[in-house]
Amino acid sequence: MSPPPPGRLASADVLRRAIAAVCAWQNAFAFLCLVIGTYVDTILQAYIQAHPLAGVEAPPVPDLGYTALSAVHLPAWLTADIALGAVSATAFVRVLLEDDRVRLLRRYFLLQGIMFVMRGSTITMTQLPSANAALCTNTTDTAASPFLSGLLVAFGVQGTCRDIMFSGHCTTMTLWLLLVFLQANPRHASTAWRIISVLFRAVLLGEYILGVLILVGDGYHYSDDVIIAFLLACLLVSLYYALVELNRFVYETSMGPPDDASARFGTGRATTKFVAWFERFQ
Repeated sequence: MSPPPPGRLASADVLRRAIAAVCAWQNAFAFLCLVIGTYVDTILQAYIQAHPLAGVEAPPVPDLGYTALSAVHLPAWLTADIALGAVSATAFVRVLLEDDRVRLLRRYFLLQGIMFVMRGSTITMTQLPSANAALCTNTTDTAASPFLSGLLVAFGVQGTCRDIMFSGHCTTMTLWLLLVFLQANPRHASTAWRIISVLFRAVLLGEYILGVLILVGDGYHYSDDVIIAFLLACLLVSLYYALVELNRFVYETSMGPPDDASARFGTGRATTKFVAWFERFQ
C-alpha cells in the first residue's frame, strides 16, 4: 500500500491540532464557569422575583441619565436584546478571524461566568424598582422552585423584571468590546488586515454606544447599573490581562527545563498558577 500524499498528511495534522485545541481541559473549565455563572444568576433572578424585599414595588428612583435621554426616540424594534445581539455577533465574528480565537473565547467564557456570579449577588442584596415597568413583564411562576425557574430563564423561556443592579446586557457588551479592543494586530499585519480591524472596532464601538443609550434612555436600567457593569468588567479584564502578561514574562524568561512544572506554571500564588495553566503557557 502506498503512503498517503504529503498534502493529506498535513491536512490531517492540522485537523488533529484543531480538535486538540478545542477539546482542551481549559476550554471545558471555561465553559463550565460560564454555565455555572449563568445558572447562579438566573436562579437568583427567579428567587428575588418570588421573594421581593419590602419597598421594591415603589415608584422608579430619579435618574439623571434617564431624564437626559428621554428626548431621544429610537425605533420600537430597537430593543436592548437587539443591541446585545448585534454587539455579540460583531465581536464573535472578529474573534473568529484571530489565530488565538480559541483562547479569546475561553477568556470570554471565564470572565463572563465570574461577572454573572457577582451580578447574582448584587441583584439579590440591592433590589430596586424597575426604571420603566412597561418594558418588562414577569413570566416566571413565583410558586415554582427557583432552580427550575432559573433553568427556564437561562434558556429564555421565561423572563424576570427585578434583576436591576447591575446590568447584565452592559456586562456582556463590555466584555466583548474589551476582548476585541485589547487584541493587538500582528506585528507584520497587512494593510488590508489593519483596515478590517479598524472597521470592526468602529462598528463595534458604535453598536456599544447605541446599546448603552437604549439601556438607559428606554429605562431598561438605571444609569448606575450601566456604570457599575462597565467599571466592574473593565477592572476584571484589566486584572486578568495583567496576570496574563506577568505570567507570560515569567514563562518567557524562565531558565528551567521544559519538563519542570515549576518553570511552566510558576511557583507563586495559586492565582498565577491558575492563569498559567488556563492560558496554556507550557
